[in-house]
Amino acid sequence: MSAKATDSSWLDEFDPELLAGLTCHIELEATGETPRRAVSDIAAALREAATGIESGLLDTGFHDLKSSTGEKLGQVYLDFYAESVP
Repeated sequence: MSAKATDSSWLDEFDPELLAGLTCHIELEATGETPRRAVSDIAAALREAATGIESGLLDTGFHDLKSSTGEKLGQVYLDFYAESVP
């Protein structure tokens, strides 16, 4: 995690000559005693990742996502970037 990730104010940076972008790749796999348990684990991991992204706790790179029991379900890859305004 970068130094930026501890201070989410960087998420509000504005440059009129640049457009901010984010690429996100997610790969998760869960098993459980029931389909509902597998779905629940995936949904909870996605919610946790979304909260981390919105709050600036996850920066560019790979981040493990885990179930409520600590089992690794997969990873999310984030790439924050900027491009010139056309």
